[in-house]
Amino acid sequence: KIQEDTEIYIGTKTTEGGDSITYDITLCCVNLLGCHEHFNVRKSTLELLDNLSNLLPRAGSMTELLDMYFHKMFKSLKQELYDKTNEGTWEYGERNLNTFDALVRNCNGRTIGENFENILLVFEKHLAVNCTIDNQTKQQLESKFKTKLFFMALIESLVSSESLPKESIQPSIEKLVTVAIIPNLVWQVGGMASALRKLSAAVLFAILQGDCTTTMIIFSIAPQLLPVLKSNLSDDDSSMRELTISSMKKIFEILPGSLGVEAIHQIYPELMKCLDDSSANVRYAACDTLKQFLRCSVAKNFHGTAITYMVEHLFIHLDDPEPSFQEKIYDVLVAASDIDADEVIKNANSSLSSHSSRHYCNLLLQHSLGRKVLAKVL
Repeated sequence: KIQEDTEIYIGTKTTEGGDSITYDITLCCVNLLGCHEHFNVRKSTLELLDNLSNLLPRAGSMTELLDMYFHKMFKSLKQELYDKTNEGTWEYGERNLNTFDALVRNCNGRTIGENFENILLVFEKHLAVNCTIDNQTKQQLESKFKTKLFFMALIESLVSSESLPKESIQPSIEKLVTVAIIPNLVWQVGGMASALRKLSAAVLFAILQGDCTTTMIIFSIAPQLLPVLKSNLSDDDSSMRELTISSMKKIFEILPGSLGVEAIHQIYPELMKCLDDSSANVRYAACDTLKQFLRCSVAKNFHGTAITYMVEHLFIHLDDPEPSFQEKIYDVLVAASDIDADEVIKNANSSLSSHSSRHYCNLLLQHSLGRKVLAKVL
């Protein structure tokens, strides 16, 4: 029926009020896209939007049609949101929440990037909501967690989208991380809190891996972000630990030579513990992270307890029965020798008689002695 009416009223450019009719039909379709999948209307709605876009000279595709009306639809949804008396937020399952999700997911990435600052205001209102037990029923808490999970999943979809120009959202990334992501990485009891923490970690990793940040942004948020990440290295979920340590690696890559001595001494014990993790993925990721960690500050900040402890324990892991893990540890020790070649030489000599293989000990001796000779020449 809608398709028939569309062809009647929008078939010609001269139809009076045609643009209003097009908008109403498009908005109706976006609402339908937001319906639960059990209604089975998504396929027919997408077909309708495609047909509608073909009738309009200005819209060459469904995405362009949604882009045309994005501002008007978003403004209407935002106004309804701010007119609400219930803390100005949507509840999980609410029609306008699903409509917002459908609109943002189906628009072109360029349009999302151009309007990300305004979209972030909606994210902020819902993800900064307090989810503690104080003065809230179990049902209220569950609803808020579901809403947060809904929005966090939407953010992950956006920042992972290939059509989104990553540089367009960089001005808003610092606020997104500090206001919406870091608070939801803080440990809370309960299964839903755990799910939100894990999804927040996945969003953070997507942001760090997807070139959504700059060195200045990471430099600004690192003092607040790193302590929270460090606390999640002991999470019960191995995939959470892997996401966390992989995110730390990306941060260290972006900030070579930037960490102070206090940060070094707070972080290195937790990173070293990950070498004994029950998950092989975490252990291997820990090696990659430690290699970057040893390059994230000047050598003097590691001298003393930090480098001594790290090198001694790395040599213990160098005798691991798994050859591929030995190779990973070797790479970390090469980085450590750039900080303190004498410490590596001392431990390599003492390990020659105790390790099952002398191969990597000899290589490290060769490398470290070469570093010392080079340092004297320079």
